[in-house]
Amino acid sequence: MKRLREMRGMSKAELVRALTDAGWTNVHQTTVTRIENGERPARIGEARVIAAVLETTVGKLIREPVQAAIEDDLERSNEGLRNSYNKIIEGVVGVLHWRESVERALGQASSGVWVDENGTVHDVPMTPRLRQLIHRAELLGGYSIEAAEQNGRKMFASTHSKDHVDTDEEEYQYSEDEIDALVDMGIESAIQGEGFL
Repeated sequence: MKRLREMRGMSKAELVRALTDAGWTNVHQTTVTRIENGERPARIGEARVIAAVLETTVGKLIREPVQAAIEDDLERSNEGLRNSYNKIIEGVVGVLHWRESVERALGQASSGVWVDENGTVHDVPMTPRLRQLIHRAELLGGYSIEAAEQNGRKMFASTHSKDHVDTDEEEYQYSEDEIDALVDMGIESAIQGEGFL
């Protein structure tokens, strides 16, 4: 019971309030403490109210602590995996959508003309910035879902190695030009399957 209460971020006082609101009229913080410490068993009706408040079942309340911890860890891991998988699907849809958009814009920019939403054709002068954007768009067109998976695996391996240490040091703030250069380098290495984006 204590583990479930703490997992939900509830104090004993908050649990007592919730139990009272759920219909257990004579519950006190000492009652909760005694039940959590195994000094007093919960009656069937009390166990049902506790289970309802903690959003679980009576069966899960009376499991062995080790079994309960393993099952809860597996449930959390399954949920995290499902959420991450759904984000991947959303990301793939986004990549396909934006790749199509980049290809369409690249075609117009490379041709030197732009057709607006009214169908009017405009000449587009080739500027250094437009050349840079065309180059970047050409590189971006080489993004592949497979390369993203490879880079994700490399990143995961590097952050889960024994030598990896997280620090709370303040991060260096890159200028816009530095970011552009890093993005270009990352795009090129990702296309070649060599690095991260």
